[in-house]
Amino acid sequence: MKSDFDKWMKEALAERVQNVEPSAQMLENIRKEAEERRKETGFMKFGMKKIVAVAAVCVMSVTAYAATQLAGVSVGTTNNITAYEDVAKAEKKLDMDAKYVECFDNGFTFDRAGTGQEQGKDEEGNSIGNAYNVLAISYKNEEGQILHFSVQDGNSFVDAGQEALTGYTVTANKFVPPDYELTEEDKEMQEAGELNIAFGSEKVELMTYESYYWQDGGLYYSLGAFDCDFGEASMRDMAAQIMAE
Repeated sequence: MKSDFDKWMKEALAERVQNVEPSAQMLENIRKEAEERRKETGFMKFGMKKIVAVAAVCVMSVTAYAATQLAGVSVGTTNNITAYEDVAKAEKKLDMDAKYVECFDNGFTFDRAGTGQEQGKDEEGNSIGNAYNVLAISYKNEEGQILHFSVQDGNSFVDAGQEALTGYTVTANKFVPPDYELTEEDKEMQEAGELNIAFGSEKVELMTYESYYWQDGGLYYSLGAFDCDFGEASMRDMAAQIMAE
């Protein structure tokens, strides 16, 4: 299955990576995929550039569900919306009554947006089930930090019997060179599920990914960011600002 997955991923990247914007949900899916690969092999084989590229298209492989034969999800969104007033036009085309904001109280302001779809896949990469619309928005602050927001009108994993993600999560990610030797602390944190390690970067880099998920009116919302140190309360406040619109 691994060879089929890699071939599918390569083809998807070649076609779409030039015009996509990773959403919080996409990045969380990649984190889950990386954790599954770590459990299977003892370490993650994704290099830094590959993780970023895969996150952009979000082609992932997960445990299959007999009822629906769901083996993964493909999600991709454009990032071609540069004016905030055009987000409403895109939302209308998706026939989605979503909530979102132009800026947050903490200084994060609209940067870009895009639309796309989430589509369930079988083990051969064929589309199954319903395709769900996705609206993705990225925000920046004065320091250049990026916050990803997404909302979609369905969830393929929920269709397959999984519970939708809710609430706050935080994951430590350590990118290391190919010849890096794991420390005892690395191994302990991996075993505890507190750390993802990816081999392939030029130097050791630590990144923390925070995310916050909720549902409202049949829509699935998510916020996510690397190395912003929001904390649960702050992310919950941002979600509240969105829902107050």
